[in-house]
Amino acid sequence: MKFSIIVPVYNVEKYLDKCLKSILNQTYNNFEVIIVNDGSPDDSQKIIDKYVKKDKRFVGYKKKNGGLSSARNYGLKKITGDYILFVDSDDYLENELLEKINDSLIKNKVDLVRFECNVVDEKENVLFKPSFSSFTNEILEKVIDELVRKEYFEPVWSYCYSTSFWEKYKFEFEVGKLHEDYGIMLLVMYYANNITALNYYGYNYVQRENSIMSSKSYEKTKKAVYDYLHLFSKDIEILLNEKDNHKKDVLLSFGAESIIYASRLLNAADFNKYVKKIRKEKIINLIKVYNLKKAIKKFSAMVNVKLYNKLFGGRRK
Repeated sequence: MKFSIIVPVYNVEKYLDKCLKSILNQTYNNFEVIIVNDGSPDDSQKIIDKYVKKDKRFVGYKKKNGGLSSARNYGLKKITGDYILFVDSDDYLENELLEKINDSLIKNKVDLVRFECNVVDEKENVLFKPSFSSFTNEILEKVIDELVRKEYFEPVWSYCYSTSFWEKYKFEFEVGKLHEDYGIMLLVMYYANNITALNYYGYNYVQRENSIMSSKSYEKTKKAVYDYLHLFSKDIEILLNEKDNHKKDVLLSFGAESIIYASRLLNAADFNKYVKKIRKEKIINLIKVYNLKKAIKKFSAMVNVKLYNKLFGGRRK
């Protein structure tokens, strides 16, 4: 099994060596690393050149700055492997990740392999360790409820994807949007047939001070909230035309609750505008009522979004 690992690079000279070293040190060696320098103005290219010179499995590309989505899309055009992984250039892997994935794929060829992540700070202190999932070659519809109950939305880097599956559905990241994972993962999870989840914390997500996720800039936060709504609205258009099933209901319901809860990040004026917009787009109607708690959640969101946020705090169950 050959893995294609896509690493977008922009202003990460402080972290990049650790990221690439963690890939170089994998115990499984049949892989290629597609490193895309997205017009980075720092010295990241020197680090890229070092690894390209050191190991022929590392291939570097340069392009004009277009953002994370643009760099990932560019990298996808260069892959030659059987399976795809995305690694952010300020994060790093555990040494056995590819070996664990490969071992599982030898036994069961699946569309998706999920693995766990540690949320760490820049000094490698573990800040958060999500609860794990462990199942083998399951029909995704059977486990979708479990996957959407995580403490965070499934990021694109927490999965390994069959290249044939990815190319069949022509998945592409939308350029210019923050949290572009949200726009693609609902569709990935809907269209994927089978999945294996490894009880292995193989990815280390680094929370750094100036990252999108931890930024204290209100304008960036506001953009992220509205980008999230934009991406989900596009997913709704696609999924509403697809075959009805439990997986579709759960994903739309999950997305709707996430959109509603995101409103808590806005100031009073923007909050009111945002709530009017999600009511106009009938986002709340997508919450699927299949137990008493869901009924209460949907009712509270319809009556008062602030009440919903206060009562449920983003919990998915």
